[in-house]
Amino acid sequence: CQGGAGRSTPRPRLYKLANRISGDLDAQTQVLVQRAAQYRANLDQATVEMEEARARRLAAERELRSQYARNEYEEMQRVMASNPVLEQLRLDLARAQAALQKEMQTKAERHPDVVALRAQIAEIEARMRLESEQILNSMTRSRNPIRDAALQAYISARVAEEAAAKRAEAYREPLRRVLAELADMPRKEAGLARLELAANTAAQTYNLYLQKLEEARAKERGAQSVTLVLLDPPQVFAVPKQTGLKVALAFLLSLIVAGSVVLLLGQLDTSVRTPEEAERLLKLPVFAVIPLAKHDALDKQDGFTPVGASYQILSTNLWYASKQMQGSAVVIASAEPNVGRSTTAANLAITLARDGARVLLVDGDMRQPTLHTRFGADNSLGLADVLAGEKSIEDVAVPTMVEGLVLIPAGSSATNPVRLLRSPAMEQFVERTTRLADFVIFDSPAGIIFADSTLIAAHVKNVIIVHAAGQPSRGAEAEFHARLEQVGANLIGAVLNKVRPEDSRGTYYYRRAYRELQLRQSATRALPRG
Repeated sequence: CQGGAGRSTPRPRLYKLANRISGDLDAQTQVLVQRAAQYRANLDQATVEMEEARARRLAAERELRSQYARNEYEEMQRVMASNPVLEQLRLDLARAQAALQKEMQTKAERHPDVVALRAQIAEIEARMRLESEQILNSMTRSRNPIRDAALQAYISARVAEEAAAKRAEAYREPLRRVLAELADMPRKEAGLARLELAANTAAQTYNLYLQKLEEARAKERGAQSVTLVLLDPPQVFAVPKQTGLKVALAFLLSLIVAGSVVLLLGQLDTSVRTPEEAERLLKLPVFAVIPLAKHDALDKQDGFTPVGASYQILSTNLWYASKQMQGSAVVIASAEPNVGRSTTAANLAITLARDGARVLLVDGDMRQPTLHTRFGADNSLGLADVLAGEKSIEDVAVPTMVEGLVLIPAGSSATNPVRLLRSPAMEQFVERTTRLADFVIFDSPAGIIFADSTLIAAHVKNVIIVHAAGQPSRGAEAEFHARLEQVGANLIGAVLNKVRPEDSRGTYYYRRAYRELQLRQSATRALPRG
């Protein structure tokens, strides 16, 4: 490039002497030459940038095809947990062996009870051999940074290549027109113009490549600046003979400290996660364990999902507990907010209606009503209007898409819910609705914050307590329990809601044995998911 630029410089002067041209080109010719030189320089620069972008794009494509950038995500951490099935089998085995020892004290070896227990022990041991000690609890992944960087480089290079190609295409047509105009000039002037154009183009091209060369040298110096340098030569030290013993002791101490920390955290953790812990906290039998789900509204395939099966267990226990109930009305209550009272009330009412019962669902949460949004109903009229004596039950009752289920919203005119719930109209409302339906399900606000739940329980009598798994106990449950007992409420059971799948035995066995039932059902919804 440098030699071409040097040789192109004197040729216009020699051409002038050979053709006896004394002066320079006229003004029009000069303008055409300058325009052509500028177009040629822009075209060369766009071509160089296009080639450079193409080289970067090809390098990025090779990087994307490499083994390090092949996967979009990379696994970061796996958390294993003990197998609950294996633990349960061990407990069953211990019970069976204890029963066998007890039977062997009074019965012969071939007694049917002894033979049955030995067969049961053999079956449990066979099942234990099929189970693994640990199961995968959770796995975290993150995006592959190498692939992301290569993909970003590819996109940037592709955009730069396309832009440079467009610029080069935009400069070719104006250059062609200017060269055509120069060709129409007189022969001698046209030849001189072409030589000056070539000289100017060669000089600009030389400067462009010189600039690219300096940029490449700067990048090379930057790459060399991160080269590793050996500061000190490697040295060999003699390892003391007791190092192995010290390492073993340190490992043993670390295990002891880690175990102590785990035990301490277990003692400090007061959250409720299992039905047994819920029964100890609430002092009530747990009617159902509702697993944590992405969507809380029931589908038409309600019996073929873990959530739907759990609500069927709840409705079944409520059917059998009706002998101990004082009437057919039940209030769904809780001490703390955000535990899923409205969801439990709505899904319980849907399940009872699908089981053939006539159900009346009443939104007693006049502080923050939500049931009308779950069923797509209007909340302008409701319970508050009936208790105020402005409307009748027939005026505010809203049919739902579930056969056998009628909704009474909370209403929007309640300025003092406590006054309405203490009025004789509330007692009359409960008495009349229990004659109209097999079950009357009341929703209510948080009992530790408002007196509404206690007042509703005083009229309805029957109460089911909802508790969210994972929340630590702050004493609100005991205080709310005492309030309900003061008004003579009949606490018939509890619901443990929002249970993690790994803490729910029902969900675990469902996924192992009955997942294909859910896959065979249609995904048509009965209610909008709120």
